Amino acid sequence: MQLILGLIFALARAAHGGGYVGRLLSILFMALGFTIIHISTWGLYDAAIAGLIAFVGLYIGLVVGWGKGFAAITGRYSTTEKEFLPADYVGDFTHLMYGDAKLSGAAFLTIRSMLFLPLFIALAFYTGEYGFLFTGLSVLSMGVVYYLAGVVIEETKAVRLAEVVYFAIIGAALL
Repeated sequence: MQLILGLIFALARAAHGGGYVGRLLSILFMALGFTIIHISTWGLYDAAIAGLIAFVGLYIGLVVGWGKGFAAITGRYSTTEKEFLPADYVGDFTHLMYGDAKLSGAAFLTIRSMLFLPLFIALAFYTGEYGFLFTGLSVLSMGVVYYLAGVVIEETKAVRLAEVVYFAIIGAALL
């Protein structure tokens, strides 16, 4: 089942179009997949509430900009651009210390990825399955995933690869 949920999340991110509507449909598809898979475990009502929590948590995780973090792939980092203050501080400090744009982008994305943690915390407390607190730590892999995608494949395809891999990780962690 982890593989199936991971694939649902990966496909949802791979298929999303640009812009707000595409992102919203992607989140809706992921939350519906999550809900359907958990109906047999939690029952319809609790799975639906957990699906709503997943929708809100994924939305929170995707709403704040992360374009600055794409430097992990592109190697173009801007210390003047501001997107998410805690991540800006860490990314900018990393850039100041090491001057490496890809490393700065990875640091930025690692901190930025913490916006997905409320999803796992809320699910742990709602469902009583406290393993979500542990599996939720997988969201911190965002910087590494994007950095490695930028190393192994050309820039134009690296963002899509990173999104698919990262959301497969999140989907698998939500089981």
